[in-house]
Amino acid sequence: MLRIKLITFSLLLVLSGCASIVSSYIQDANDFRSDIEKPIWLSQATHHWCASEQYSCIDYIDLQTTLPMKKLDYTFTINGVANSLILNFSGKVTNKSLVFVLFPGYRASKESLEPYFLWLHSLGYRVIISEGPNSNDSFDFGLTNTKNIKQILNGKFESGTQYIAVGFSMGIIAATAFTQTEPSVIGTIGIAPMQRFDLAIKNYESYFDQSWWSWFVSDENLFEGISITLNEAKITLEDTDVRGKFSKPTLLLASRNDLMAPYEYFSNLNISNVTLVDLNKTHHIQTMLFPERITRESVTKWIDDLIESK
Repeated sequence: MLRIKLITFSLLLVLSGCASIVSSYIQDANDFRSDIEKPIWLSQATHHWCASEQYSCIDYIDLQTTLPMKKLDYTFTINGVANSLILNFSGKVTNKSLVFVLFPGYRASKESLEPYFLWLHSLGYRVIISEGPNSNDSFDFGLTNTKNIKQILNGKFESGTQYIAVGFSMGIIAATAFTQTEPSVIGTIGIAPMQRFDLAIKNYESYFDQSWWSWFVSDENLFEGISITLNEAKITLEDTDVRGKFSKPTLLLASRNDLMAPYEYFSNLNISNVTLVDLNKTHHIQTMLFPERITRESVTKWIDDLIESK
């Protein structure tokens, strides 16, 4: 199916050379893990919600701390490599007034964050997971999901509830928007946070070994396609650069081996409330989909320090 799609895409480019085709491909609404089989407990934790004042709906996951689990030996395979995570669920709420809100990355489904939200849940936190930026009919980098999640939370939680926004790859755009517009957010975490959109898309081919891309797409068509995508989303290229939007305590975990979210892109930040962790040579997909030991240790320490400072 993917091969047929690429052949069709390539023929259209050859025949038309149109940048709008590039934009359509960028905005493709297919989550790369949308076919994941949901366990019963995950299906029960998934809810459908629609805004009353506009035709905008969202499916989100609400992993409550009352989920009946005691211990889980979790195995997750990425690129043929099995990763193991042993989770012990205390069944107790570490902090009843602190909720984690997760925003998936480009073409990532909310289910793809399963290892992360199970791990956070095992620590005793309630976890809310938004849909990814490709989940809506109209691609807008997940900003509509951000607005919907805000309304959901305002109707679900009492005044005084605090949130930590977690953005995965492109999800950092939605996470920082949520942080900036929701006063109850006390901090932001970026997991493999995406660099500016044009730079990330430019590196897409080499990072994911999409060698066919350069055969048919000129740099001119690529950047015209990026421009169309931004215009249709009603945001500017600068809006996709989150480096100037860390107004609250922020933890960023990035790798020197990640062309989509390079450590060097954030290393020159001189902001006192930003903590940057070097994940060394961790792969982008690996970082997004599985909480490695260095990630877990960095996040838990940052959370503990943040709570202690309040």
